[in-house]
Amino acid sequence: MSNSRLRSLSLAVATATAALMLASHNAGAMDTEQALPNKDTDVLIPSECNEKSQLMSILKKQDQHSLIIATQGITFRKANKLDVKYVKVIITSNSTGEFGYELTEDGCIPDKKNSITTPKEDNSTESQLANPPVGMHVTMRLTNIHLYNYTQEGAPASALIPNEDDNKADKECERLVNDPEVLSDGCGPHNIVLQRKSAAGDNVMLQAGTMTDKNTTGLLLTVLGRPTKGTGEAIMTTRNGSALMGSDYTKIGYSTNVSFHEGQ
Repeated sequence: MSNSRLRSLSLAVATATAALMLASHNAGAMDTEQALPNKDTDVLIPSECNEKSQLMSILKKQDQHSLIIATQGITFRKANKLDVKYVKVIITSNSTGEFGYELTEDGCIPDKKNSITTPKEDNSTESQLANPPVGMHVTMRLTNIHLYNYTQEGAPASALIPNEDDNKADKECERLVNDPEVLSDGCGPHNIVLQRKSAAGDNVMLQAGTMTDKNTTGLLLTVLGRPTKGTGEAIMTTRNGSALMGSDYTKIGYSTNVSFHEGQ
């Protein structure tokens, strides 16, 4: 899969499929309001920049722990051309897996007053080298977070969608791949995509629902990793089971917080 078609995990797909809302392996919990951080703790808002020390303080209050750390290639449009930038991504969860975040070091740079500014359009590699990021922002809020050992071959049954309708997924995929707002490297029924990816060596590392502004679950995020190469991919799945591919990780691994018992 080439880096020329990479995209952020959330915005383009979520915009194009906002009305779909997904069903997942834990369907009974997907369309209900989800547990949120205690109201006495700070709330991290998507797209809002946070200075790193401030961010770590908030995450600690929310019992957040890093699970996956990666470098992601993101394609963006600038002057009607596509460019690629590489950003650091951290996926976190609280101890119960009820809620977490995808955090991205992407365009969070100091302004002339040395304060933190929100991400801007000029996030090119050249701009980032000239103005190294000093903060991170939330690109997704997550819920129902499940961690998997990617050294185990085969797509886990709990990561698949029960009674998936392949025809419905294929029909929706035809529309999504022709949508100019959705940059992807392909689309297919969720279960088939995961099984094919696993057969090629890309195994499930994590799966979670993304949260909407109304605190209901939107799309299904599945993070894949290839243990032999340390590379990976993120897949976003809609309610109809359409799995969009195209967000690649050039480097990916578990945080030092993560350990698996034998057989897990």
